[in-house]
Amino acid sequence: MSYNILGSGYRPNITLFSFDSTSAKIHKVSDSKAPENASWLEPGKEGVFYSTSEVPKGEVFSLKLQGEELEITGKRSTKGEEPAHGAFDDVIQVGAKLTD
Repeated sequence: MSYNILGSGYRPNITLFSFDSTSAKIHKVSDSKAPENASWLEPGKEGVFYSTSEVPKGEVFSLKLQGEELEITGKRSTKGEEPAHGAFDDVIQVGAKLTD
């Protein structure tokens, strides 16, 4: 059986890996442009993912896996600085430092 894994961090790319549990091998499939300082990647519904951008202006992004590429499909301000975590169910919750 094969599994897809998305890997990110403070890098310019989000990397898609494929892991084959039968052979216990992993290989890199693709690199896609990541939001700046993407510190959290959360799966949503229907192939959508959400990411916080841990930067002073504070942003949250939606992304969608299109074949082997992850595309940024939207972004919004968090109205706070450097969000480090997001919980994205029916209600979006983002932890950020609030500023004046």
